[in-house]
Amino acid sequence: SYHADTGPVVVWDAHHVTLENLEIIGTLLPMHFDNHNGIRINNSDYTVVRNNIIHGFNVLDPNPVNNPQNSAAIMTYFTNNLLFENNLIYDSFAGFFSKGGSNTNHTMRLNVIRNSAKAFRVSFTSNVRFYQNIIENCDLAFQPAEGISDIGFFNNTIIGGTSGVDNWFPSNDFSVYNNIFVNSQKPYFLAQKDFRKYNF
Repeated sequence: SYHADTGPVVVWDAHHVTLENLEIIGTLLPMHFDNHNGIRINNSDYTVVRNNIIHGFNVLDPNPVNNPQNSAAIMTYFTNNLLFENNLIYDSFAGFFSKGGSNTNHTMRLNVIRNSAKAFRVSFTSNVRFYQNIIENCDLAFQPAEGISDIGFFNNTIIGGTSGVDNWFPSNDFSVYNNIFVNSQKPYFLAQKDFRKYNF
């Protein structure tokens, strides 16, 4: 069954929790509902998410509206010192979405995300590193969004998809370098024209 702001696995107001070797299978919803997540981490510090398979957090509506990236395999609010590594995510609208509050000191490495609309989206987040991830056949690989600072996206491999690094509203203080793009239609698609804000 589905309820907003929760999911099959929830870490809420807890610290030093490890989620490891799980398979989390989502329910495809007929239309978009808010915060349809596989793992929800909220108000928690020093969480490790490792060696998991997460899939099926998506909507069946071919033209979803009202922020469909809220259907995310993993979503965080007010989460600090998160390690997210060696996970396989597929067939979800968003792979990883640090959404609200204040999220700091995340490390996202060695993950495989495929067949999703957005692999990584970051909002209201600081001091996060995305590296050595494989992103395959995702419409959008990396979206640095609002309220971010000190974000690094480097040494990743992006295969296929429409956009690599994609952002259409004001955002700054992120670095993108040493990534490999293979058959990506638009490796970089940024609406903001002041490229002095970005480091490539």
